[in-house]
Amino acid sequence: MLSIDDITPYLLYQFASESEQIKCISTISHNFTSNRDAIDDYTKSEKLVSAYALLYFLTNYPKLEASLKKVGLSLSELEDCEFFDIGHGPGTYLYSLSILFPKSNIFGIEKSDLMVSQAKKLLNGLCPNHRVHFIKDLSLMPKKSQKRFGVFGHSANEMSVDEVLKLIDKLELDNILFLEPGTSQFFHQKALTLRESLLKNSFSINYPCQSQMACPMSSSDDWCHQYLFLSHHPSVERLCQKLGKNRRLLPQTIHYYSKEGRAKNVGAIVIQRLGDNKASFRWKVCGADNKNFEIEVLKRGYNKKNLKRLDQMTLGDNVEFEIVKKIRDDLFRVNLLGDKIV
Repeated sequence: MLSIDDITPYLLYQFASESEQIKCISTISHNFTSNRDAIDDYTKSEKLVSAYALLYFLTNYPKLEASLKKVGLSLSELEDCEFFDIGHGPGTYLYSLSILFPKSNIFGIEKSDLMVSQAKKLLNGLCPNHRVHFIKDLSLMPKKSQKRFGVFGHSANEMSVDEVLKLIDKLELDNILFLEPGTSQFFHQKALTLRESLLKNSFSINYPCQSQMACPMSSSDDWCHQYLFLSHHPSVERLCQKLGKNRRLLPQTIHYYSKEGRAKNVGAIVIQRLGDNKASFRWKVCGADNKNFEIEVLKRGYNKKNLKRLDQMTLGDNVEFEIVKKIRDDLFRVNLLGDKIV
């Protein structure tokens, strides 16, 4: 885990005190949530770019590995790819990719010159042997020679759908991982449109959807999103506490697309926790052909360790099961299979 002290020497701006750090981070956070007209202001100031890195670089870089695990990708099956971080900011996922795939070529694309400067300084300090190439002019991209894996880390949220699709085409991406805000706004305004367009253009959606059929939540007030559990260095946890932010349980929209097709999915994806009682857990899931229904799991027969794991089941987790009883048309009592059972 990276600490605040680990990255402080490589920030563009050196803060005089913790209170100055907190004040600057609070300004950025306020603009994200309440003052969207000023959302780009932080990219024009060394102080605010450094404040952004203090919180979001440190708390976001673990998301990449956690997301790859969530979507069912092993590191070994991606080792023959070259990687693209689109809208890389202070180098959050450039750093993660460098650590996870030290032998791979990694390309960073970012419109803010200050963010590029911050990313270079962090990468040169934290992993000086990185193989990151910063691309300012896409017309100078080297010719494609291997599979290309692209990461949009909260950057598709700041682009139009057309801009995202043009970049995917321009970069000739074969695999795409979206790590975007877990909000109804992003899901309904962009995620669904991107899904529809990519499915028409040689891509398959491998996560979270169970099939290529229409999304059952496209006309709903609800939305499909996932959660990531992360852990951080104590110094980072302390900063989060000072800011009043929970950066350990993060809502995300995690979508993974591939041109290579997909393996047959088994089970279903949890899309809503419906609570539990003394006797059972209940979840709403998205199953085969993207059909939504509820499942109930009786607690008896599970030891304390597995009951704790089941209690921690969260949105986006895959569950495999066999149906043992139909309670109503959209509710089934099931036995869990695989490593979720005693």
